[in-house]
Amino acid sequence: GGKRWLALVPLFLVPLSPSDALCFVAGIVGLEQRQFLLAVLLGRLPKDCALALAGAGLLKMGGWFGAG
Repeated sequence: GGKRWLALVPLFLVPLSPSDALCFVAGIVGLEQRQFLLAVLLGRLPKDCALALAGAGLLKMGGWFGAG
């Protein structure tokens, strides 16, 4: 096992990160499915929810890219 999957969490949290490429690399290095799922739940899910809420106007994203 190891804790390689923990490196994916902050990478998934970065907006506009190459998430598909990260998923591909996770498969190549032999990450276990359970660890991969946990990394996705902790990284991609919160980011995607925040972006969806911001897009719907329900979450103020002031300060990003000069918006405010």
